[in-house]
Amino acid sequence: MLHILLCILKIVGWILLVILGMVILIVGIFLFEPVRYQCDLNIKKDFKAVFVKVKFHWLFRMIRGQVLYEKERVSFQLKIGWKSYPTDSASKSQEQKEEKGSTNIKKRESLIEADLKENPSSIQREEEGGNQERKEEKEKKEKEEKRDPKKNSTNKVQRIFDKIQYTFRKICATMNTLQKKKEYLQRFLKSEVHKNAWNLCLLQVKSLLRKTRPKKVSGIVEYGTEDPAFTGQILALISMIYPFVGDQIQIIPDFNEKKINADVCVVGKIRSVFFLYMLTRLFLNKEVRITCRHIKKLINRM
Repeated sequence: MLHILLCILKIVGWILLVILGMVILIVGIFLFEPVRYQCDLNIKKDFKAVFVKVKFHWLFRMIRGQVLYEKERVSFQLKIGWKSYPTDSASKSQEQKEEKGSTNIKKRESLIEADLKENPSSIQREEEGGNQERKEEKEKKEKEEKRDPKKNSTNKVQRIFDKIQYTFRKICATMNTLQKKKEYLQRFLKSEVHKNAWNLCLLQVKSLLRKTRPKKVSGIVEYGTEDPAFTGQILALISMIYPFVGDQIQIIPDFNEKKINADVCVVGKIRSVFFLYMLTRLFLNKEVRITCRHIKKLINRM
């Protein structure tokens, strides 16, 4: 009897161990299997011909797809296993919206024309009735002003004074609220807790960008403006990112002709474990949690 119980427990333990191993394997695949991507950009004739193609795949190409922008149209294709989901979402949605809008306008115009054909006299009567009411109100006001002009003048002065007083009180109230908000913002920005949380967020974002930066960047960029000084300023700005790009992209400035031509290819991969690590570091930090709560309070006060 005891031997049978031990065999059953042994089998149950092996089954639990296999299930645990499968769970660890699946979680490891989702965390450490990277999303590989390739982006191709081609610009010719001063943005008149733009071609963008982004390809990606994940989980040993079980999930793959591409995004294509060509001739001012965006198309998206996704494949999961053996099933494909081709879409042309942007153009289709715009066409459907335009068709619906045109049909609704046509319906409204037809209804208005039908109403005008059936009873044009009713519309004329409504307009005449509105004009008569306005005339009667004007006549009443003129009669009242003729009867007691002194009261009307005093009432007008009182109304103007009340408006000035109301606007002055409103301006004072807004000034007080702005002063309180300014003081709260100053205390929020000068707090050491918030500064430490902001520095930690910057460090985590920098490390994330360093780990997920593209593996390969290659291409040629030709640009030029009619002003040589402005072309030189653009080149100075581009030189700031040169240490990150290195010799992979060739930049050719043209100081005489206005043009832009580009042929760039970017290849890289992104692992979800880096995002999970950054989020856990930020979530476990007490100063970051306090700063998030204070930001919510600040938004509610604003």
